[in-house]
Amino acid sequence: MLMLKKAEIEQSLHEEAMRLRHVESRLRQIEEQGQLGDYDVVLKPGLARPFLSVRRTFPHLTDAFVTVQAVAQTAIKQVPAAVRENMIVVAHSDFDEEDLDLEIGFTLTQEFGKKSIALPGGLALTAHELPAVETLATLARTGPGSETHLATGALGLWMEANGCTVVGPCRELFIEVPFQKPGQEDVVMEIQFPVTKAV
Repeated sequence: MLMLKKAEIEQSLHEEAMRLRHVESRLRQIEEQGQLGDYDVVLKPGLARPFLSVRRTFPHLTDAFVTVQAVAQTAIKQVPAAVRENMIVVAHSDFDEEDLDLEIGFTLTQEFGKKSIALPGGLALTAHELPAVETLATLARTGPGSETHLATGALGLWMEANGCTVVGPCRELFIEVPFQKPGQEDVVMEIQFPVTKAV
């Protein structure tokens, strides 16, 4: 009983620490509002890719992190490295703290034999296609996952300043599979927004 209680308290502390880091980085974002920083924005096409993913609405960001870890661990074990490409999170809603409609999965280099792979909690990765996008406004970043919104905000400012209109859900493409080591917070990723550019 005490061990269970200890585990519950540790999980609660971890979640509260994540919320604190999120609030701190939001405060920093307010202080730095209007600055693009050292980011380079690149416009490029997005090709259609086979996609193995799960989509659901997460009550909180911490719930989404748990599923990101489960998807990463399951795909690494069950999808051959030669077939597995990049982990991608597609945000079908804004990245608010609650009710996140996210699709989490891996692009593939070719069609995969399995149409479905079971995940913990009764979820499953299913095979379909990540659609092509004519133009993506992209920005690469390395740093704590809890500070991703700083780069997203900088990309939003760039798009506004350059006459770009967002025409689809944001994508986060992980160049390295995230959260594979205990305590690992830094991520290497590319933020992508489908856009049209004013003529």
